[in-house]
Amino acid sequence: MIKNQSKWFFAAALMACSILSTSTFSQTWTPKHYWTFNSSNSLADSTGIAPLNATYFQSTYSIGNAQSNTGVGKYLKLNSTSRAITSNVAFSPDSGFTLELLFRPGANINEIVQLMTRRDGAISIRYCFPYFRFTTKSIPTGSSTAVSDNWDLNLSGIGRGTYGYYMDGNWHHLVFKYNARTGTKEIWVDGQLPTGFSKSIPAGSIPLNAGSTNSNIVDINTNTGYYQYVGDLDEIALYTNALPGQMIYKHYQDFTQNKPYSFGNSTVNPPSPSPITAGVDPQEYAPGHPNSNIDALVQLKSFPSARNKPSSTLFPNYAVFNPAHVAGYGISSSPQATLVQRSIEVQTELVKNFNYTVMVTSNTSRYTSFTNTSDYDGAWINLANQNPSWKTSANTYWPQLSPTVIGKASKDPYIESKTLPSNSYLRNNAGQFLDMYGNIITSGRTISPKAPVDSFRLDGQTQKFYLSKLSSALTRPIDLVFENGEVIPAWTDASLQKDPTVTAAFNASGLGNWRKFKGGEYKRISDSYMNEWRSQSNLTNTRILHYYLNGHPVYAWDWASVRGLQSLTNNQRYSNGDIYMQWPGNWRYWQGAAHGWQYVIEGRHEEIALGDKLFSPVVSPGWNSNEESIVRPAQWLGFLKAVSMAGAENFGCGYFVTSTPYQNPSNYVWQMAIPGYAQAIASRYDDLFLSGNLMTGDVPQSASSGAGKPGYTFYAGDIRKLVVARKHDSKAKYAITGTIQPNSNMAGNAELSGTATIRIDGNDLTFGIRRQGSTYIYDKTNVSSPVFYQLDAWHENSHPYYWSKTFNLEAEIFDNVNANIELKTQVPAGTVAGNYTNYTTYTTFKAVVGAEYNFTPRGTTAATHYVWVRARSRGGINTGFNISLNGVSKFNVTCVADTNWTWYRYDAGNNAQMTLTSLPLSNQKLVITPINTNLEIDLITITPTAGNFYTTFAPLWSNSNCLNHSKWRYYFLPRWICYFKCEYRN
Repeated sequence: MIKNQSKWFFAAALMACSILSTSTFSQTWTPKHYWTFNSSNSLADSTGIAPLNATYFQSTYSIGNAQSNTGVGKYLKLNSTSRAITSNVAFSPDSGFTLELLFRPGANINEIVQLMTRRDGAISIRYCFPYFRFTTKSIPTGSSTAVSDNWDLNLSGIGRGTYGYYMDGNWHHLVFKYNARTGTKEIWVDGQLPTGFSKSIPAGSIPLNAGSTNSNIVDINTNTGYYQYVGDLDEIALYTNALPGQMIYKHYQDFTQNKPYSFGNSTVNPPSPSPITAGVDPQEYAPGHPNSNIDALVQLKSFPSARNKPSSTLFPNYAVFNPAHVAGYGISSSPQATLVQRSIEVQTELVKNFNYTVMVTSNTSRYTSFTNTSDYDGAWINLANQNPSWKTSANTYWPQLSPTVIGKASKDPYIESKTLPSNSYLRNNAGQFLDMYGNIITSGRTISPKAPVDSFRLDGQTQKFYLSKLSSALTRPIDLVFENGEVIPAWTDASLQKDPTVTAAFNASGLGNWRKFKGGEYKRISDSYMNEWRSQSNLTNTRILHYYLNGHPVYAWDWASVRGLQSLTNNQRYSNGDIYMQWPGNWRYWQGAAHGWQYVIEGRHEEIALGDKLFSPVVSPGWNSNEESIVRPAQWLGFLKAVSMAGAENFGCGYFVTSTPYQNPSNYVWQMAIPGYAQAIASRYDDLFLSGNLMTGDVPQSASSGAGKPGYTFYAGDIRKLVVARKHDSKAKYAITGTIQPNSNMAGNAELSGTATIRIDGNDLTFGIRRQGSTYIYDKTNVSSPVFYQLDAWHENSHPYYWSKTFNLEAEIFDNVNANIELKTQVPAGTVAGNYTNYTTYTTFKAVVGAEYNFTPRGTTAATHYVWVRARSRGGINTGFNISLNGVSKFNVTCVADTNWTWYRYDAGNNAQMTLTSLPLSNQKLVITPINTNLEIDLITITPTAGNFYTTFAPLWSNSNCLNHSKWRYYFLPRWICYFKCEYRN
């Protein structure tokens, strides 16, 4: 009997081992903790060890119920007021651990969130933009000192390798696994271990850190506000071992079947991982990429015109690139005469089709060529003189002038001369010269903020000489001077505090703030130079923009001190900093001189606080000869639309050709067009520039700043969805733009289009957004009948060379100003208020007046175009319209009685398709005039495609068709009404 009892005890012990063991011979893989949130005590641990405790840190939470075929039962919901939820029991693995969970982040998630941490820092898991951070602390074998490893797994690929994969509103199964004995760390996503989602570190063990009572306790979420997780979690399991891949895949399958995890051993291997990298999309690059085979000028002439609103008062864009380089200077073997002529054509294209100024000189120091029309500057000046209605710009460069031209001794500008008296330079108490960082130098000199300015006035007199030569060559004013004054060193506080003269001046100033002191001295020195030339009578109405002055609170001169260097324009001072994004992943923040959105909003905060609502930045997506490292056209266009919405009235387009071999302009000429497209859309809401304000949004400037500093951005369901808005000062009228910004140029890194839902003035607003940007007008002036329409639906996500040559002119975006043309917006029955994912906005008429539409055919030869109009009748009463082109009557459509939207293509006069033969490559003005006020128009299409561009359309006109169209009215209405309706067409 005793022997049999021993056998029974041994069998029971063996069974227990088979259940609890974590060796590869186990039949089960039981977690240390498993929180499913399905029981009556929602925070209970299914293993019975450690129920979650939300009261310890007074965390809010709620329990949600999974929808049918989605997720696994109940789940944990955390919001912006949720804090750390603790397990209360030490988690002390030695050889490894695994965390698996179901994860569904919320729309308002912060850019860095902490999912789980052990309080001693030995384990920490964060979801960040755009990466996972998997932190472990281990004691390497043979050592007694713990070492931390912060593994940032970048999410800039495709599929599971991109941030957006996790922001689709669906549940995802995540596993964070660490085998300390082998030093292997892995992150599994939805049953797969993608290539690159593992890392090796030195083998060892996980420290216990038992010296503190709470050091080994695990917390879900965090008490640090800007790391708090907003979203849903479920099926959280913690293991004291590294879970095999077969079990991870099994648990993923359980999840897809809406079941909790099962822990019986599995021998089914996970599938081969899906790709997380991809090549580029050739449609985002110049034709022939990587070796462009279409000339830059030919491309520019083929790009669609930007379609600026004719009545817009926005100041044109300006070149901070040299048009000669776009024409081929430096890379072409063509004679100079050919290149000069090509540069004239480049400038003409930019002015007429992309709203640029004529650059009359790329550098005023080239004054000897101002009257030589065989040279670039002289030819551009002649172009400007021949076109007095075009605005002009000139670039001045303080660091590149030479006072010898006015009889002075220095070949270099005095500001950069190293031969001025010693009191012009930074020196310490011993009289030793210092650099801008405070280091002692034996060669070179650093201008002191307290330098005498007499010599700098000579620099100004030199620039005055250059500008006088320019004015003499011009027969019209200079509208803009762009001054590149990057010559004053960015002094550090440490360097200035070592100079006794400067320190004494600082103390005497009473400012108590070195940044303000430096800004004031920067302005004093710059004024000494600029006052010598900007007061000339021929510059009285000239805008002067001093580069690089902006409101960034750390990496720019104090805006309040230096803003007076900029011309007063629209009762404001326009900042003129740079936005050089350089590579796709830089759009959100910045690195060094490569600036993204964060740099913009931090500067805008300081500028707007001083009343400077508008600005004029210099922009570039990059200038690397490898186009695949540079931001692509659609991303850049979407981003610049956001910058426009932030108050950029115009752009300085920068591109830098600094060393040979020069970059091929065929690859980068698209960069000159994109600012034009962005500004043209802004011209459609220019009333919201002067009579509106940038909205603060609900995303803080930074996670740590909270609501104290606005980020001028709206939560839109995904950090990659950049949404910015302006609001009219006195009307319930908004301009809104949204773009989906990718983090790499891999095809598939980010979706091309999606939906954004924002909270604007207390109400939800839902609309579509695209990579290239989607800009809308939302007019709630009439609360009972709001109007919502898009300004840029015709923009495409490819390189502009590939954009369609068809004109789709939204009827509501007409070019003239006429109070008798009204806009109406219609949504499907049952649509929730504020949801504009499906809508139609159209024009109606209060009087018989014409709606004007300007368009410019592009290319190298004139082409025949065909006209289609999508229209309907209000109330079914017969109506129609006349079409004129450039003041000449062209077509009549006199049989519009259908209350449904219908395409009309035939002229009633000859029953032929409405055709514009050999349409010239110049601006065309098309006017549609209704024959009575019952007409409603949605869209006008003008296409070079013959035949049935649309598959359904109204038939050829005939009296019988008209009668059939109105047949129901013949039977149910008085005869005279039907007679009027039908015979009116004849």
